[in-house]
Amino acid sequence: MPPTNRPPISNTAESLILPLFHEPLNPQTNQVPTEEVKVTRQLTVKRLRDILKDYGLPQSGNRNALLERLRQFSQAKETWTSQYRAAPGRQRGDISSQRSAKTETARVIEQQFGARVKVSTYQPKRVGRAKELRDPPPLGDTRITMFDTWASRVNKQVGEGIPLVASSVQVLESTDANAGRTAASNSSEAGAVPAPNKGPSSSMFAVRKIENRVSSITQMLSTMQTQLSVIGSAVMGPSAHSSCRDVFPPTSRLPDSPCTGIFAPEFTSDVPASISATAGLDISNLCDQVPDPPAVSFSDNLSQLFREWYVSSLLIVNGHGIPIQHWPWFYKEKRNIRTNVWSVIRMKWTIWKFIVEEFERHGTEEAFWGEHSDSDGKRHNFKRICSDLKTGRKNDNRRDADAALNYFGHDLSHPDALGYFTYKRTGKTLTMTKPEKIGGQWRKLLKEHPEIAEAWAATQPQSDREETWHDDVDGV
Repeated sequence: MPPTNRPPISNTAESLILPLFHEPLNPQTNQVPTEEVKVTRQLTVKRLRDILKDYGLPQSGNRNALLERLRQFSQAKETWTSQYRAAPGRQRGDISSQRSAKTETARVIEQQFGARVKVSTYQPKRVGRAKELRDPPPLGDTRITMFDTWASRVNKQVGEGIPLVASSVQVLESTDANAGRTAASNSSEAGAVPAPNKGPSSSMFAVRKIENRVSSITQMLSTMQTQLSVIGSAVMGPSAHSSCRDVFPPTSRLPDSPCTGIFAPEFTSDVPASISATAGLDISNLCDQVPDPPAVSFSDNLSQLFREWYVSSLLIVNGHGIPIQHWPWFYKEKRNIRTNVWSVIRMKWTIWKFIVEEFERHGTEEAFWGEHSDSDGKRHNFKRICSDLKTGRKNDNRRDADAALNYFGHDLSHPDALGYFTYKRTGKTLTMTKPEKIGGQWRKLLKEHPEIAEAWAATQPQSDREETWHDDVDGV
């Protein structure tokens, strides 16, 4: 019989002293409670692995390896107390529900120290790890009194019909003065030295920020009545000689002459200037004034889409119709006006945007349907048009990505690329690889840096520059 590595069986059973982590520390000796485990044939591999698992030790290997690992842990008593310390970045009671349901130790810790306490925190500007969350600043009695007084006066003015924008600064300044006098009197009564004046209160800046937002909305909504007639006439009857917007072609080709198209207003700010509403729009009630997106479809009537894109009464805000092209301003999450809405209509709105851009590129409905019809004059359906536009965008992105790679010698991280084709992830700088991303950034680079556009155009044959202009189609 071949020899085995099994150790000889002793008449005296070996005993291991192991800690009981589910029991509290001895308050007199501050020692960890222990138990004695006999090393016998009944101490199977499964039992050894269960014990090692409770102590957070590796569970791989045969019985001899498991037993040796348990012996070392039994002798290293100085490491037992480390089991009572929370891991770095964590704290007692910070145990997930899954962990507390699996291990006895976690359940005992949760019963002794309580479940994880949820604390209100501010999200960072960039989505990061949990340690980047910021705790809210505490409000003192003075600030609470000041805010309550200010809110009472604002509610009173709303009831009396006084415009908030014109008087909120005076209300806040008088509130700050009253709160300051109250704090000074309290300090003098208590015999304390009053704190020095450190300048305008932070609450004033917060209110002025709200005022600026209300003012911008009022301003952007004040010009719609003057533009509706212009936009409506342009959509219904575009001039054959009117030039389209000056935008860079997504295929990166320079035109020899301007194309013809419909009138489309340019906006120089993030706030659409063609939306209008009456003065005194209350930003606090804007969420209630913006209804759900209309359930509308243009798959059988693209002519209506071309009209509603510029002039529409499908969505009414504060008594005024909002063109479809400006719906994202009210429904995007960053506006915090209506939440959990933009994700529902984003895909539909983006498809409408692509179709309208194709319409603007042709300039007239006749030219649009001339491009999207069969040889016998039968118009393509909505699904066919979307498929053709998607294929065209894919080809444009691939062609523009190749142009960017060729121009920079297949090194998009080159300093001459000005960082347009790189991004950061987990602290590392990466280079874009998808054609749609590279193509979009290439068009953006040429549009924002005319000198690079001219240098690139100089390297192209004259025949490659004959391309009709149309707008950028890079998503929403």
